[in-house]
Amino acid sequence: MQFRKTISILSVCFLLQCSSAALAGKIPDTGDPNEPVCNPRSYTNLGNGIIKDNVTGLMWQQATAPGTYSLNQAKTYCNGLSLGGYTNWRLPTIKELSALVDSSSTSGPTINTTYFPDTVASDHYYLSSTPAGAFFLDVIWCVDFFIGKTVMNVDPGVDLYVRAVRGGSLTNSFVDNGDGTITDTRNGLMWEKLNSAPTATWDQAKAYCENLTLGGQSDWRLPNRNELRSLVDYSRNNPAINTTFFPDAVADDYWSSTTDVFSSGAAWVVEFGVGSDFHDRKTDNNYIRAVRGGCALSGSSTTTSVSGGDETTPATTTVPFSTTTTSVWTDGTCPLTKVLGGDNPKLENLRTFRDSTLAQSALGRKLIQIYYNNADSINAALDRKPALRTVARRVLEVIAPMVGNQD
Repeated sequence: MQFRKTISILSVCFLLQCSSAALAGKIPDTGDPNEPVCNPRSYTNLGNGIIKDNVTGLMWQQATAPGTYSLNQAKTYCNGLSLGGYTNWRLPTIKELSALVDSSSTSGPTINTTYFPDTVASDHYYLSSTPAGAFFLDVIWCVDFFIGKTVMNVDPGVDLYVRAVRGGSLTNSFVDNGDGTITDTRNGLMWEKLNSAPTATWDQAKAYCENLTLGGQSDWRLPNRNELRSLVDYSRNNPAINTTFFPDAVADDYWSSTTDVFSSGAAWVVEFGVGSDFHDRKTDNNYIRAVRGGCALSGSSTTTSVSGGDETTPATTTVPFSTTTTSVWTDGTCPLTKVLGGDNPKLENLRTFRDSTLAQSALGRKLIQIYYNNADSINAALDRKPALRTVARRVLEVIAPMVGNQD
């Protein structure tokens, strides 16, 4: 029995890297019309009070919760919500909530009002579940949907607006590739580990990134605001980033590529002292950290991965591991989603096994990399042979409970 169980677990290894794709996906673009489209925003109205973000995989309560709430009241409301046949709702993290900001909006609310028409853009903020760090006890991060920025709520007793979410969290799982680059396996972004360039203007920062060759790659760029904010570790301060992987990080302002829609002479920066963001003049000097991958630009070969997990428990894998040769999922769907369907609860067991077991060994990480390189081929085989998809589904339906309970 144990032998058969082991064989079953190994047979799913090639699918585990995308096992959280239905729970959370890549980082959506910012909406800035001046940026190349990277993971274009895409929503689906499920018709039952739920809006699905097709990029992150998260499901959102379409309507703003009635009334306003303190932090504890907000958590109670979300945890007790029953909507669209689901009861596992929760208060979103700041990374999830801020990903809804649409930087193309020239007037509040800075969100897609076709899908979220009742979003309040003034007077109050929307509450997240993320505390502001060790030095700011009882302070909670919020989103101001008037201008689209993250803010700290200095009084958690103040009643704020709420929108519940369900699904996997947008978090980090860093891997040091051993070549001066860091890969976040949850979203496919590859980062410059150390930056020796001096502070620079926005134009100079863009030029630096686009001319960079590092880790055998030359398609580096200045990160957009959502990508840069994904590096923030809200459990830390000064700097609010994982310094094991980014040891040269300073508690100061870093440029994003996202232009301020209200002023073309300004762009968004992320301040890594606490993780806030704001607009700065493009002629000012700020720090730089280059990025590549994470999205499928036309004609580009990029690293593709997925998100999931708990924002409060990021992985800290340090064994060198390269994803520089990974392929793009050309049809936008990971194989596991093809097999099980995008909302199968057994995906959670597979994601947990991937993060807690498979990714903790060199062999497991190698299997994940092999999966990256063969994702398109797997998709093609599933499309050619529906019978193969049926068999795979039956196998995975059996395996998922096993990997969720390995005692």
